[in-house]
This record gives sequence, structure tokens and C-alpha cells, in this order.
Amino acid sequence: MESRKWPLWTRFWLLFTAIWVAVSLLHALTLATLGDDVPGNRLATILLATVLVPGALYGIGWIWERIRGARRRVMGTKRR
Repeated sequence: MESRKWPLWTRFWLLFTAIWVAVSLLHALTLATLGDDVPGNRLATILLATVLVPGALYGIGWIWERIRGARRRVMGTKRR
């Protein structure tokens, strides 16, 4: 069975996502436990950002790889 290497941007995205989700959830939990009046809207915004920011960055990386990969195919250069 052949193991396929992940592109560098994907590995960085996984690292960023793990850090982002941990910090964002800590922020949400801090607001929920220490805040007297935590509006549900603010908490929902933080939890939504926990999912949307990594998803948007993955989409940008995927599009970048498609554009760069197409350009490499046209120019005839190989990927390292």
C-alpha cells in the first residue's frame, strides 16, 4: 500500500486548525463560565468562527493548489 504525502499547505492547515479550535473553545468556555451575562449571540458567533475560519482557509489553500498545479502543468515543471 502506497502512502501519499500531504502537501505542505495541508499540514500547516491542520496545525493551524488544531490551535485555532483549542483557543476558540477555551474563549467560549471562559465566556460561558465566568461571564455573568453572556449573550447567546456572542457565544454563537465565537462557536461559528471556530468552524468557519479553518474551513475558509482550507478552501483558499485548495483553490491555490488547483491554480498553482494547473500553472505547473502548463509550464511542464514537476512537483517536489
